Amino acid sequence: MVYTKNALITSSLIILMIYEKNKTILGCR
Repeated sequence: MVYTKNALITSSLIILMIYEKNKTILGCR
């Protein structure tokens, strides 16, 4: 259960980082 929770948090952070990076790239255009 703890492992699943940690994996969920990790994947959420990764998705957030990718989203922020894409938003910056789109903003530069």
